[in-house]
Amino acid sequence: MFIGCCLVVSMLLHQQAQRLSLEEDSNLLSKVAFLTTADDQSQQLWWSLDFMYDRFKFHGEKRKLHKWIQFFTQGVGASDVCDQEFFCHTKRNDLPDVALRENAATTKSIFSFLYFTLRESRTPSILNFVRQWLPALCSRVSSTLQIAQEVPVEDMLSLTVFPGGQVTGLEEMLSERHRTSFVAWSNEWKDMYEKRDLSEPLLSGENSTVSLQELVKFVFSVEKKKRSAGTHPWSADSVSGSSLRRVQKALVHFMAAVLDVFVIDWYIPHHDTSRLPSARRRSGEGLQHEENFPGQVAIRKKQRVSMNVESIWEVLCQERDSSLTTKQALEVLKKPSLAQTGGCTGTAVDSWQRRSQALYDERAALTMLGASHFNLISDASTHAGRELLVSILYSWENDCAAFANTQVILPLNIIAPSELELTSLVEQLAKDWVYFFIFVVYMGSILILVTV
Repeated sequence: MFIGCCLVVSMLLHQQAQRLSLEEDSNLLSKVAFLTTADDQSQQLWWSLDFMYDRFKFHGEKRKLHKWIQFFTQGVGASDVCDQEFFCHTKRNDLPDVALRENAATTKSIFSFLYFTLRESRTPSILNFVRQWLPALCSRVSSTLQIAQEVPVEDMLSLTVFPGGQVTGLEEMLSERHRTSFVAWSNEWKDMYEKRDLSEPLLSGENSTVSLQELVKFVFSVEKKKRSAGTHPWSADSVSGSSLRRVQKALVHFMAAVLDVFVIDWYIPHHDTSRLPSARRRSGEGLQHEENFPGQVAIRKKQRVSMNVESIWEVLCQERDSSLTTKQALEVLKKPSLAQTGGCTGTAVDSWQRRSQALYDERAALTMLGASHFNLISDASTHAGRELLVSILYSWENDCAAFANTQVILPLNIIAPSELELTSLVEQLAKDWVYFFIFVVYMGSILILVTV
C-alpha cells in the first residue's frame, strides 16, 4: 500500500520533479510539494521549506530563511529519528542548471523536525503551533487507512493502527520488553493528562486502545515535559528511554509513509494541483501574539509580498504575445491562476523588466562569444512618442543573431555628453559642431542688433 523511495543522488533534478499546489488543504506540511520520480519509477514527496518557514515565522520564528534551513537540517540530525542520508535539498550557487532551484525536504525529515521542535524549542508560540498542528496531521493519516495497518517497531512487538486512528498493542509491546516499562509510561501519561497536555487517559487492559494523535503527542513531548518538571529524561540506555526512541522512529516512518499516500493517491486525483501557488507573504517582525503582550491588541506588521516566479514569467509572456506593456498586461490579465497571486502591481514590473533584460544580455553575449566579424542592422522608429533606435547584430561565424539594447534618442539637435557611445574622433567632431553652432547663433544675434 505504501510507496517507498530513496534517492541516491544528493540533489533533485528539475525534470524529475513535478510541482504540486496543495493550498486547498491548509493542514498539510506546506502549500507546495514536489513529486519526484526516480529511474525505477518510484515516487517520493518533497515539501517546499519556504512556505513552511512562513508558517513558523508567523508564529514567532526570528531566524532568516537561510539560517532557519540550517537549523532545520541540524535539528533533523539531532532528532536521531530520521534514517535518510539525503533529506534536504537547497538552492545553492554550485548546483548545475539541471538541478531544482527550490528548498525542499522529505516528509520523514519534517516529522522529525516537528519532534525536535517539541523537544528543544523554548518559544511558547511555536510550541503551541506545533501541538495544534500534529492532531490535524494525524487526522489526515487516520482518514487514509482503509484497513488496520501494523506499525513495526525495532526489536519489539508491532502496534496496530485501525481506520479512525485507534492504536492497540501499546501495553503488550512495552510489557513484553520489561514489566516496569509500561508502568513508567503510565505514570508520565497520567501526569500529562492531569495537566491537560493530553485529552485521553491511558487505560490498562487486554483490548485497551489509545488514539494516534494522543500517542504522537506523548512520545514527542514527554522528554520536554520531564525537563520542565525538573527531572531527567529517560536515558537512552534505559528500557523506557530506548523503547521511547524506537516508538518515535516507528511513528515518524509510519506517518510519513501514510501522508505521502494521502497526497499521491487521494489529494492529487481530486484537486487541481497544477495551479500556481499564491505568493509568499513575508513579514519583518511577524505577528505580535497576545500571549507575548497580554492586555494589548495584536498588531500585524507590514508585510512584503514575494510573487511566484512562474506567475511573473506568465505576465512577461502575455506582454510579449499581446504587444502590450507589462503594466497594461497586468491590467487585462484575468486568469484564475493570477487572481489569487499577490504582487501583481504596476510598481513591481520595472524590476521584472530589468532582470529579464539582464538575462537576455548575458545570453546574447554568450552567443557572440569567439566571433570577430559582425553585421549590424539599425533602424530608427517611433514608439509611444519616443524616438528609438532598434539594432540587430548578426555573426556569420557563429550563425546567430541577437537584439542589441534599444536606445531612446532625444529629439534634439545636440548630442548630450554620455548620451551615445562615440569614438574619440566622432566626439571631437560633435564638439566642434557645437562650438560652430554657438558661434553662428552669436554672430546672428550681433547682426540682428546692428540691423536694428
